[in-house]
Amino acid sequence: MKAVISTLFVIVVLAAFWWTGGPELILHDKSQASIEDSQPEEPSPPNIEKQFEDALNNFLRSVHAQARDYKKQRKVLNELVRPENLRSTAYVEENYLLVHEIVPDLRGKMNALMGSFAETEKEIHSLLEGTSPEFRQTVLRSWKNLKDKQASQFIVFFMKEEETLPLYETLMAFYYEHRSEYSFNQDENEILFQTPENQLKARVLRDAIADQRKKQGAALPRE
Repeated sequence: MKAVISTLFVIVVLAAFWWTGGPELILHDKSQASIEDSQPEEPSPPNIEKQFEDALNNFLRSVHAQARDYKKQRKVLNELVRPENLRSTAYVEENYLLVHEIVPDLRGKMNALMGSFAETEKEIHSLLEGTSPEFRQTVLRSWKNLKDKQASQFIVFFMKEEETLPLYETLMAFYYEHRSEYSFNQDENEILFQTPENQLKARVLRDAIADQRKKQGAALPRE
């Protein structure tokens, strides 16, 4: 049993499920033959292997679906502050409202995705009831290694995201406040403010967002 669980957790690579899909986790492999060589101190509940397989497959599917949904919503936020989408007063007023709806929604999605780790851990502890101490120790050690390694990637990404999202709100508020003080150069796809001071302020905010996104790219793969 120990060899099966160890193999199970080693082959799980959550990072690959962040931006791309992947096959479901399969519990059984060639190491199944070694089960006969390991005798637990206490008998494990029937179908315990299938229960763990289902729990972790559900976890992977949930994280992948939530990550995909987050990515989709994040792209919308990026589109809202593109110069061509701020070319008129009406666009600015509409996008200003949308940004202030999307940013809180993204924060909620972050919390929900990270909450999937805690929910799965609770489920694992529940499934471990009635199993041998040796079996519990093996599973919990493997799960901790997986959680510490993979959750850390999301944590780093979302920490940067918490610094980036307010910049979108600030940038959008700046365009909203000065929406009658600039023009849109269609040929250059550029917004031109009436004063150099405002032109510089807008550029500083956009550069700050670009810098944060670059740092996020080092934390987690992008398409």
